[in-house]
Amino acid sequence: TFDALVMPRHLGHLKTFLTRYPALTVVIDHCAKPEIRNGAFEPWATDITELSRFPNTFCKLSGLATEASEDWAPEELKPYIGHALEAFGADRVMFGSDWPVVNLASSYDQWHEIARSLWTSTPAQDQHALYSKAALAAYARIGPKR
Repeated sequence: TFDALVMPRHLGHLKTFLTRYPALTVVIDHCAKPEIRNGAFEPWATDITELSRFPNTFCKLSGLATEASEDWAPEELKPYIGHALEAFGADRVMFGSDWPVVNLASSYDQWHEIARSLWTSTPAQDQHALYSKAALAAYARIGPKR
């Protein structure tokens, strides 16, 4: 599994990489660090949708608080989290803490509570996927079982 720590300006390059290596499992860290503080939803959203078409690609919901404005509110993050969930589906989106970096903009507990509150309308099985199923699928070890 390749963790892609990318920013919106790198997403075209990531698409080229995924096209070249379609069997590689890739996790897009921090939802590709969208420019939330600038309100830049596009072209990030379109690029995320395009990347979600690669079936071995996952998206990690982490690091969003540090991309928001200094006085951010949870509602600022909602469109980005919602779009990632819509594009990838809950089976390919995973919660991430971004600890200890999250402490620059909030705390682990605050980030976890905010993220959880923003997907409370998702079905229970999808919430399970966000916390474990997607990560287990993305980071599954290949080889003989011991």
